[in-house]
Amino acid sequence: MTRILANLKILAIIPARGGSKGVPRKNIRLLGEHPLIAYTIRAAQASQFIDRIVVSTEDAEISQVSRSYGAEVIPRPVALADDRAATEPALIHTIQALEATGYRPDFIMLLQCTAPFRLAQDIEQAVRLLRDERFDAVISLTEINSHDHPQWIKEVRDGQVFSYYQDPDVKHPIVETQKYWQRQLLEGTYYYKNGSIYIFSYTSLMIHGHRFGTCCAPLLIPRSRSVNVDTLEDWEYAEYLLAQEKITLDYWL
Repeated sequence: MTRILANLKILAIIPARGGSKGVPRKNIRLLGEHPLIAYTIRAAQASQFIDRIVVSTEDAEISQVSRSYGAEVIPRPVALADDRAATEPALIHTIQALEATGYRPDFIMLLQCTAPFRLAQDIEQAVRLLRDERFDAVISLTEINSHDHPQWIKEVRDGQVFSYYQDPDVKHPIVETQKYWQRQLLEGTYYYKNGSIYIFSYTSLMIHGHRFGTCCAPLLIPRSRSVNVDTLEDWEYAEYLLAQEKITLDYWL
């Protein structure tokens, strides 16, 4: 079955706490010429499919900056904004606040400020995946490089190196010296969640309490744009990409 996208209400929620620790005040810190949160707001604004754009925050300055770039703001309770607070309760709070005004979306798109280099076309592509009625969720992924392949991952226990991958051909404990996989022999293609885009149905969030639905489609984003700003090193890398014009952001054109 094919879902008619024009009939869907898709709400974009941008969670933005004021108390980030890895990069203090990062959501409104200038990345190039604009605050970090502005990149996410502008990408959502450039999509024809987004019905509303709402920032969830407990912070007055983030609220002011978000409104200046054209987003709505739903004030978030401080209890949902500390270091241990999960994202889902903040999303549910936002939906409940909007429902109290008579608005209920069909799908929610979670856009995290820490992924500033998603493009408007990424959002468009993610929504188009929902045409297939099998899917009630979409998650953006990036292919890992060979250095991070599961067959090469190691862990250290009691001062000894072990291979994370359990090779069925080796019957005793898997230690580093027992098997070395050549790159050409690595099996399978693997991906990591890049934090850029999640879409999920109202039912997935408000009934089941999570963002992954019952059948989740992958949206693949290249590694060159999969920057997730959590540390100062991440921030410096993002600044480098902008300065070197390694990324063309379609929503600033």
